[in-house]
Amino acid sequence: MPQKSDFYPREALYAQGGPLLYEGERLNEIAFPLGGIGAGCVSLNGRGALVDWEIFNRPNKGAILPYAFTVLWAKAEGQAPVVRVVQAPPRPPFSGQGKVEFSGIGFGVQREDGSGFPHLRTAIFRGEFPLAEITFTDPALPVQVRLEAYSPFIPMDADRSGMPIAVLRYHIANPGPAPVAVSLAANLKNIIGYPGHGPMVGREARKWLGGNLNTFVEKGGVRGLFFTSERVAPGDPSFGTMALTTTWPEVWHQCAWLRGGWFDMMHDYWDHLAESGRLPERAYGPSAEGESDVGTLGLTAHLEPGEEVTLPIFITWHFPTFIKYWGEPSCPCQEGCERPTWRNYYATLWEDALDVAQRYAAQEAYLYGETRRFHDALFGSTLPRA
Repeated sequence: MPQKSDFYPREALYAQGGPLLYEGERLNEIAFPLGGIGAGCVSLNGRGALVDWEIFNRPNKGAILPYAFTVLWAKAEGQAPVVRVVQAPPRPPFSGQGKVEFSGIGFGVQREDGSGFPHLRTAIFRGEFPLAEITFTDPALPVQVRLEAYSPFIPMDADRSGMPIAVLRYHIANPGPAPVAVSLAANLKNIIGYPGHGPMVGREARKWLGGNLNTFVEKGGVRGLFFTSERVAPGDPSFGTMALTTTWPEVWHQCAWLRGGWFDMMHDYWDHLAESGRLPERAYGPSAEGESDVGTLGLTAHLEPGEEVTLPIFITWHFPTFIKYWGEPSCPCQEGCERPTWRNYYATLWEDALDVAQRYAAQEAYLYGETRRFHDALFGSTLPRA
């Protein structure tokens, strides 16, 4: 039997090695969690899509929030614009997956996740908790794109490590000889009223919606969209707020996509964005029964040759009331009893999703710096790679 030292040579134990990079088919099984400890989470998959929306106080693997994707418009001086969803191409089956209404075999890819729009060509994923990084490539694009995603994670600081926030930092560089204008359009649907389980699209999902309102806000160092509901009462487990914001100064917005039938809103969205790199301002009142709106926040920049910018997007949520959804109600009659509820700890620290974004923005350099410092200490050690 070989000696133990034969298994692990000294140089192997002390060698740091390079980072683990994932590409091609290896991207298919990645789901990197974003969201503070005890605050719920959404996951970033290997292609760059946001999946497994579990921000509603219960597990919900496989849940896809409709229209929660980001599009990049880039126009080099003297050239036609190039427009891409900031994700690697969708994975098969392309004939339909049959998970929700109107998405079975024969219906094609699910339009609600932007699958029908042009995507970037490839992605390389690097996941080193609490930081995820995706480097995208596309020969048609006049800029280079890298996404860095995280939520604050600072050892010995439970409150700041428990923020209900996903931070998406898009690093965009111009390696070419000509100036490039860019516009980054982040989309999010107001789904307040959703109970935290079940489909997020189709007729089944509509019964939770109605009275949803999207407004543009600029307050406390952030600007963007604030999502509320006039239908769901405070104290209800489905009550809460969401926000899509940034600290970037040059922005445009559309509070609500076109309210129309069939595929009108997606045609309207893409036609305007592809042509000019922005959407016209539009806002409606509270949504009708069974309906809700998608909003878009756009960030613009002008890059000279060799220049790079970081465009930050903050997705925040605040659903304060937790309901004991498992087991039986704690009363002898069983029928008609209300399940116990309690207030999430994070709801004692921040008033709503906009407050979360503002408080993060006020400490952004510190929160990112300390999270990065922990990451560098952990992954700069001589511990073997996982």
